[in-house]
Amino acid sequence: MTRPEISIHVNLLGRRAQDPSIHNLEGARRVLQYLKSTLQEGIVLRKPGNLDLKIFSDASYGDKGETSRSQTGVLTTLGEQPIGWYSRRQDVVALSITEAEYIADCEGAKDSSWTRQFLAELKVPSERTPELWTDSEGAAYLSLTTKFHRRSRHIEHRFHYIRQEVANNKLAVKTIPGKDNPSDIFTKINNMSTVNAWKRRWMKPIG
Repeated sequence: MTRPEISIHVNLLGRRAQDPSIHNLEGARRVLQYLKSTLQEGIVLRKPGNLDLKIFSDASYGDKGETSRSQTGVLTTLGEQPIGWYSRRQDVVALSITEAEYIADCEGAKDSSWTRQFLAELKVPSERTPELWTDSEGAAYLSLTTKFHRRSRHIEHRFHYIRQEVANNKLAVKTIPGKDNPSDIFTKINNMSTVNAWKRRWMKPIG
């Protein structure tokens, strides 16, 4: 009965837990109403046609002042089925949307590494290199190059972990149109038609 589509709502409400305003209480009430009205929906895992590991990452740029931080969304799939996801605020201030996306991609690269090692312990075979899909061509370029760039020189070294994974052929970075990136629903509030479109791929009534 796991509900990935409310991850962004839970994250936002969690950060506002110490502000018991009427506005935040109304937001929490709407989430509970939604869950009650869709009580029988949940993720259904089916026998996969393959065991390809894919990670989708995205970021919503925090552009409301220099203290605003961007929102990261990451979805991990195995055989086209979701097995892990999260929505969280970045712990540093990104100076551009490309940087915010690059930071999100690095988080996805770390998830790929952990999942790959976990599957190896379970002796689950993997014939293909894990793929990380991002809708930012700029972020994808940064992950594929080790050249010095004036605009990216300030990015913390820990976020260049993704370059190491790519260089060692442990991860393949690819681009995808934003509308086709499922991790988008973990970075910001979307309209229900968009959310329902992804839900139909992952979930169905249970019971």
